[in-house]
Amino acid sequence: MILLVGDIHAEYRIFFERVAKLDPQPTAIFQVGDLGGVGKSYPDFPIPTYFIQGNHENWDLLYGKDGSVPLYKNNMPDECCVAEQENTPENLYQITNGSIVLIDGLLILGLGGNYSSKFYPIPRRKIQGDRRRHFTEEEVLSCDHNSIKTIYEMNYLLMQDLSTALDEDKDENPPFHGVDVMLTHEAPSPYVHRGKNCGVGQINGAIRNAQPKLHFFGHHHYDGEYEYEGVKSYGLGMGFKTGMLLDPKTLEVERVSLV
Repeated sequence: MILLVGDIHAEYRIFFERVAKLDPQPTAIFQVGDLGGVGKSYPDFPIPTYFIQGNHENWDLLYGKDGSVPLYKNNMPDECCVAEQENTPENLYQITNGSIVLIDGLLILGLGGNYSSKFYPIPRRKIQGDRRRHFTEEEVLSCDHNSIKTIYEMNYLLMQDLSTALDEDKDENPPFHGVDVMLTHEAPSPYVHRGKNCGVGQINGAIRNAQPKLHFFGHHHYDGEYEYEGVKSYGLGMGFKTGMLLDPKTLEVERVSLV
């Protein structure tokens, strides 16, 4: 089973202690942003953990003090996404915006950060400082079913574990079956909180174009079940309090308390 969790805000000790009590243990963790915090480091994780950026992260660790090229590992073979910094925490992988990873047979698409009308049109490489918390138009446009299909078919072997990729008895690459899970930090629209629509229409567009089977988001710290663009969508509460278990074979989900 795969564990999906919401914002953790660097409460790593509590999170690790509570996840350790799950039985059986999840094979992987998907986290929807605000994993860390400004100035906070990222520790080793006990279970392979794949996260998207939130709007509270250590931006210098994720992108480097003087640039906007991600430094954390991503298992897509794109040089702008896989540069690996020294002393990268074990079992921690960043899914950069608009990129895909293949985990336990599931194709996962990430779009982290939050929306700013001012910074939305600006290319990622030109955004500096804490403004790196925003996602960009080019990243949203890359969340496109046809573009993802092309990337998948070109790079399937490179997305595999080396031993699997070199297995001569392995069947041919499985055909592209679409995005299984899309992770965003922001909620689509409408998302009503305290009488105000806090959803972001650009997320709706990304979901519509990517056509995932399931969608998960965080940012607002509340559990919830919704449907956007014909896709089942789940809001995730605080990641050290609650989560969701996902069966990678059936795509069935269930809520789980971590308290």
